[in-house]
Amino acid sequence: MEDRVGILLTLEDKPGILTLALQILTYNNINMTSIQSKPPKLVRGKKLMNFNIDFHGSFEEENISNAL
Repeated sequence: MEDRVGILLTLEDKPGILTLALQILTYNNINMTSIQSKPPKLVRGKKLMNFNIDFHGSFEEENISNAL
């Protein structure tokens, strides 16, 4: 059985920001198993998006800790 990790990313709602975040996972050879977005919310005048991301690995692995 493989370890899995779940993280919540809160990112500003603007074009390309999710791509930049996912490039960090790609660079660190992290295999995503799912991604879900939540509707935007307004916090201190900024529109933010939440993304739940699951992937294979554990927090003890070097590539996971480097990405985070």
